[in-house]
Amino acid sequence: MITLPKSLEVVPSKKGEEFLNKKARAWIEAQGGDRSKEELLHASDCLDPRYAYFSRLDPRPIPDRLVPIFLIGRVLHAFIICAVEGKSFDLAADGGSNVSKKLGITFSPDMFFNKRVREIKTSRTFYEPSGVKDLAMYCEQLLIYLAGTNTTEGDLWLLLMNIKGGPQFRVYKVKISEEDLKRVQKEIKTTTTLFHKAQKDKTPGILPICRAFKCGVKECAYWEQCKPEGRYGRPDATWRREAKAKELEMIS
Repeated sequence: MITLPKSLEVVPSKKGEEFLNKKARAWIEAQGGDRSKEELLHASDCLDPRYAYFSRLDPRPIPDRLVPIFLIGRVLHAFIICAVEGKSFDLAADGGSNVSKKLGITFSPDMFFNKRVREIKTSRTFYEPSGVKDLAMYCEQLLIYLAGTNTTEGDLWLLLMNIKGGPQFRVYKVKISEEDLKRVQKEIKTTTTLFHKAQKDKTPGILPICRAFKCGVKECAYWEQCKPEGRYGRPDATWRREAKAKELEMIS
C-alpha cells in the first residue's frame, strides 16, 4: 500500500473529458457502415425510419452521452466474437455487410455462419429477462436479419453487465414460422418504400413515429423538427405511459 502524500491533488479536468469524447467520437464515426449507401436503408433505420429521415436530411454528431456507450458496445462485441471464433482480437470482427435488394436494406449481423445469424447485445439492466417482453427490443433487430437472410432461426447472445453475481451470458434460440418470416419481410419492404416516398415528397409525417425510448426533447436532436404527433406539446410522462402500453399490447 502506498501512503498518499499530503501534497497530492486530484482535480477534475473538463478539457481532458472533452479530449477523450472527441477522440472516441472520431474513431466511432470513422468506422463508417452501411449508411453511406443512401439508396438503401440500414437494418436499424427500419426500426425508427422517421429518425433515419431527419438524420440523413440534417446529419448531427453523436451526442456526448452516447459516445462511451457506442465505444464499449463495439469493443465488447469484438471480444465476444473473437473469443468464440478463437482468433486474435480484431475490432472489425462481425458478420460482414450484406445487402437485400428485395427488401431495400443493408444489414450487418454480429455473426453469420453455418447459415445462422447471431445477434450480440450488452445490457445494463439489473434484472434477469423474463420472457419476450424483456427481449423484444433485441428480437426486433434479429428479425430483420432473419428476413434479410431468408431464414427462420437465429440466436440471441446477451451479456448482462449488472445483474447480481456479476456479468453473465444468456443465450436464446429464436425461431419464427415461414408465414411470419414472409410477414416481417413484407413489413420491412413497406417501410423502405414509404421511406423513399417521404424522402422524395419531403413528407416525414407519413413515417411511423420512433420507439419511445429514442423519442423526446432530451433523447432526440430532431424533436423540434419532427414534432411527433400525439407526443409533441404533451406532458412527457403522459405520452410515454401511453406508448409503453401500446408497445406491450403489440408484444402480447
